[in-house]
Amino acid sequence: MKPLNILNLITIERTTDILAFAAFLISILALGPQLYGLIDFSDIKLYPPENVLIVGHNFTEKSGKFVRFAASLTFENTGNPRYSDAVQKEYATMEIIGDKISGEKYDYIWDVIVLPKEKKGTLNEIDMIPEGISIPFKLKGGEILTHMTYFTPCQMKRKNFIKWDTFKSLLAGARQIKFNFGFSTFDGESKTVSCVVNVSKTLRDHLETNFWAYPIAHPIKAENVEPNC
Repeated sequence: MKPLNILNLITIERTTDILAFAAFLISILALGPQLYGLIDFSDIKLYPPENVLIVGHNFTEKSGKFVRFAASLTFENTGNPRYSDAVQKEYATMEIIGDKISGEKYDYIWDVIVLPKEKKGTLNEIDMIPEGISIPFKLKGGEILTHMTYFTPCQMKRKNFIKWDTFKSLLAGARQIKFNFGFSTFDGESKTVSCVVNVSKTLRDHLETNFWAYPIAHPIKAENVEPNC
């Protein structure tokens, strides 16, 4: 039998050698699933929201309304079911895009988990009913979690507090509102998803009349945004 050379690494000269080599390959392939189970593998993925709830919010009775927003965020740990990972915090940015707008980013941080409902006794207004304070949470491999996070302006910089009337004025010359939603883990990893809301007369009118709107958010290529608060 003519010697068989494999990748210039292994030379097989006899039929018995071929059978032995085949058995060796089969044993290596059979070990694959077992080796995978030994790997410390955990990976949390965030999916872009389908809508963004934009709200005019009063921090106090005399403060006037400021822009806040909420989104239903879905997290999935696609890693090994034997291992888990934890989200330390969620954060977001908002950017108003237009031909004559500077495109400044406004930084937001998670605040509470909410269940929006129509406000009793008030036409067209909405109540952001808190269901719990936003705190770190753990996901085991294979687990999925969805909740609606109500974001508040990052208090480290006053410019993040955009007044409702200023916001409406900016939208008059805007094409889109861009949102980045992100999270960080305790080991320092950060991930972000991005989406845009198209600005239309319908959206502007709804915000003017109701002080809130729940427009469709269109996913776009994720921008790498680190938490700033």
